[in-house]
Amino acid sequence: MSKRFNEIIIRNVYKPNPKIPLQKPFALRNNVSLRKNKKEAASCLTEMSILLACWKKSSYNDADCLKEISAFQKCFNESEKEKRAFAAAAREGKIEAGRTTSEQLNRLMKKFPQRNR
Repeated sequence: MSKRFNEIIIRNVYKPNPKIPLQKPFALRNNVSLRKNKKEAASCLTEMSILLACWKKSSYNDADCLKEISAFQKCFNESEKEKRAFAAAAREGKIEAGRTTSEQLNRLMKKFPQRNR
């Protein structure tokens, strides 16, 4: 690239943006759009991979992999219990830190509405 071309690029890229005057001050709406929660990462993935490796090693014989099977079932039962507890808390309106549904946020926003400006 030529020196002139570099000067043009630098001059255009590093221009400060002009400030845009605001019509209204920033304020939150009193509701959020309803959306489905994103699926979390698969639970018990490590236990499942250990179980599959054991099955492959023992030609898919369950008797040789009892320890891995019980570890996977235990992990699965715990994750299901946690999912059910979160769903029950969401229905009751209890809010966990970092895990809220859009319905919970709407209930919370109704308790503390923003005044219209």
